[in-house]
Amino acid sequence: MHHHDFDHAALAKQLGNFMGDQVTLVAFWASWCKPCTKEIPQLDKLAASEHDKHLSIVAVNLDSDQRAAQRFIADHHLTVTVVFDPDAEIYATVFLGSHDLLLPSTAIVWRDGVEVEDGYQQATDDEYVARMHGKLAAHLH
Repeated sequence: MHHHDFDHAALAKQLGNFMGDQVTLVAFWASWCKPCTKEIPQLDKLAASEHDKHLSIVAVNLDSDQRAAQRFIADHHLTVTVVFDPDAEIYATVFLGSHDLLLPSTAIVWRDGVEVEDGYQQATDDEYVARMHGKLAAHLH
């Protein structure tokens, strides 16, 4: 994971009520991205296990065809909040156009900054949830 400056106000406007009041985990994915299809169900398990009212978990889908994403969501019975971003505008806000689209990518956003992670680290569901709980807890007060 690495840190960089970004426009927090712009992201808050794009995500609206989906922004957490302290910390927001934003996971970027697409149905055609093979590593994403492994990570998003794990993210769903993380969201189901995380009950901190100061935290929000959002899966930002970058499919140009929303139907493909909706099929994936239905097939995997996902309950995590999904926001559709076919033009990658939210992605551009988080990454400031700093690199080409790389999926999956995850950003942990808090009032004073953002920590981003590119790619998917192979893990069991429990390992993924534990690792992400640890990262989120570091930013919750």
